[in-house]
Amino acid sequence: MNRIIFFLAGVSLLCFTSSCTQKKQDALRDELMVIHDDVMPKMGDLTTLAGQLKQVIATDSTLTESERTEIESAITRMALAEEGMMDWMATFRQPEALRDKMEHEAILQYLEAEKQKINEVAVQIRSGIDSGKKLISTYQ
Repeated sequence: MNRIIFFLAGVSLLCFTSSCTQKKQDALRDELMVIHDDVMPKMGDLTTLAGQLKQVIATDSTLTESERTEIESAITRMALAEEGMMDWMATFRQPEALRDKMEHEAILQYLEAEKQKINEVAVQIRSGIDSGKKLISTYQ
């Protein structure tokens, strides 16, 4: 009888521990997805602004070489920000997909690294939008 009690207690503890580790992983995943979900809708703004800046280059014959270079540089940064988001989304793996292959701590480290990556992408997107808006207001 004692063996059964100890066995059931061990199984219960194992289930509780597994549930707790999954909750930690899911909470960290949710944190990074908040960042993603905040900037993903801004991708359209980035594309629109880049298109407007390309139009400025194509139609404003009064631009100096320096101004043209500044605008082209901003367009390139916007494209890199967009590419960064697409790359991040293509390579990001949900914790559920990793649990069979990785230990809990390794999954947490992976999610922390992914959080850093999406933070960097978010900064690039916001910066691209800010610089795009400033340039559009200057040259239109």
